[in-house]
Amino acid sequence: MYIEFWIPALIPVLPIYFYFSHRLKLFAFASRKSNPLNFYYFILWISMAFSLGTTQNFLEKATGKLSILDNVTQIYQLKKSKYYKLNRHYVHKKDVGIYKTTSVSGKHNEKFNMNIYVVMPLLPSVNDTNNTFGMAWLAKNYQKTISNKVPQSSKKLSLEHFGQESAAEFEKEDFDDFVYLERPKPGKQLKAFEEALRYSPYYRFENRVILAGIRTPFNERLDASVDFMIGSFLVGCFIWLVMIIIPNLRGRQS
Repeated sequence: MYIEFWIPALIPVLPIYFYFSHRLKLFAFASRKSNPLNFYYFILWISMAFSLGTTQNFLEKATGKLSILDNVTQIYQLKKSKYYKLNRHYVHKKDVGIYKTTSVSGKHNEKFNMNIYVVMPLLPSVNDTNNTFGMAWLAKNYQKTISNKVPQSSKKLSLEHFGQESAAEFEKEDFDDFVYLERPKPGKQLKAFEEALRYSPYYRFENRVILAGIRTPFNERLDASVDFMIGSFLVGCFIWLVMIIIPNLRGRQS
């Protein structure tokens, strides 16, 4: 998580400081009361950092290896991969681990977030429900956001309804229909799933592999990332182009 944030955030600082800062000082801005250079630096940094972040996400997905396994127990026998495809599997919807959290977010803490993290035993077959050796976990996150300005009684009622809705959705869903599995990125969500493990009677310290089920074909995993990467780059270039057209160069004011 820290690498994903700090690399895109820090790399743009070097070209901005050593290259763009000297050239931006050639602009003659109309306003004498305020210097918009800091705003230009900020927009340039945001554009570059966002483009780098989307590119990093694309490369991570593009270079991730897909391991095809007979069953989930082979995960512990082979080299770690980003993606897995299982020939045989069974998701045991009983004896799951559940961890619930609430939090506030937004610039003024105006959002009240509710999350339910569920981990289900992922077994080789339905006949292995009494054998926890070499098993993994399938993760599912239910989330809902409401206004944080509502009374505490309304929040409590919303939490109850959210729990009931999530439970009904969980019972209806077929979790065995995934096409392949993906290891979640390190971060708060993965830590929450790891906490949910402790609430399942199947939990063993040596069996801590958590996976997310993906229902789309493996060769389509890059489609959205490519569009987002190219789109963010083009938007950043367009905004920057407009910004450098507006001011005149020093000594060329009309």
